[in-house]
Amino acid sequence: DHYLHQEMIDIEVLFLLLWCGEYLKNKNKIVKKLTDKKRDYTTKDKEALLNELLSFVREIFLLYKSLMQKGCIFISTTPYMHPILPLLID
Repeated sequence: DHYLHQEMIDIEVLFLLLWCGEYLKNKNKIVKKLTDKKRDYTTKDKEALLNELLSFVREIFLLYKSLMQKGCIFISTTPYMHPILPLLID
């Protein structure tokens, strides 16, 4: 049972780490530490990673807002502007 439990925690943490982009992998201490660790994660590791990701989401929304206000990006909340739409209609 211990090995199965450990494998599940490892899979959960690795899954979350896989979704981290290069910025987080290079700049975030917790993401970098856990990426380097590679296995034998703890529930505390998983909780720390989840907290970092939630914090980063808050930061990224502020960055997007700033970039949109400067006219650097366009944010659309409608699927009608999605680039795959012509393929879906066809």
